[in-house]
Formats: sequence, structure tokens, C-alpha cells
Amino acid sequence: MTFNLQIWQKLASRVDGESITRGSLEKPVSISVTGNKFAKTETIANAANATMYADELGDFSYMRIASDFNTRVVFTDTNSGTFNMQLRGTGRANEYGLPFQLGLDETVNSTTTINSVVAHNESGSTAKVDIVVVE
Repeated sequence: MTFNLQIWQKLASRVDGESITRGSLEKPVSISVTGNKFAKTETIANAANATMYADELGDFSYMRIASDFNTRVVFTDTNSGTFNMQLRGTGRANEYGLPFQLGLDETVNSTTTINSVVAHNESGSTAKVDIVVVE
């Protein structure tokens, strides 16, 4: 299966009277990949966690994960190394916040890849987490 991902990204802000704009709503970033797709949305109660991805596709070419409430995500690699990051939600149910995106599933020297993504909800509310992975 071939996928042509088109991703529109634009950041516009005003800091101390200075406008900062990056990206475009007219011209998307376009990525063509061949492989399978994995997509999942989980509703996670406060103080609970959910495995969002468990190496269903092996190495991947694109990953996007987002949440409606602030949610901690733990990535585990093939050498059992982990790193944590916080997904920034909007704080409103069913309105996803800033997505985290990866364009490749490999380290600089290609010795490890991500094989697990677990979301931990510590927001105080029920959170919805959405992930899309393309092989």
C-alpha cells in the first residue's frame, strides 16, 4: 500500500510585539511511503495508562501522536532505553492539542528503533490519545 501523507503546519505567534510565523496552510509537507498503516484512539481515565503502539508494524516511516489533555508518553526502544515526553493538550475534550511527529523510526546510527509507546494520563481528566503510524 502506498501513502502520500500531506501535512499542513503553521505556527503564528506574537511575542513582545514581534510576529513570528513559520510553515504554511497553502503548501503542505508531502511524504510518500509504501507500507501498512496503524491507527488507534484510546480514551484513558485519569491516573491510568494505555499501550498506544507495540511494534505492530516494525520500523516505520512516520508517526503522529496527539492528546486532548496534557498526557505523558513513554517511548521504549529495542535496547530497552526509554524517554518520556509530555503531549500538550488543549484542555478541552475531543480537541487535540499539539501533535508530536516523527519522520523516521531510527537513531543516528540505526542501532535502535521504537518498539513501544505508552500514554500515561495524569491530567486530572479523562484524556483521548490518538496515534497514526505508517510503515
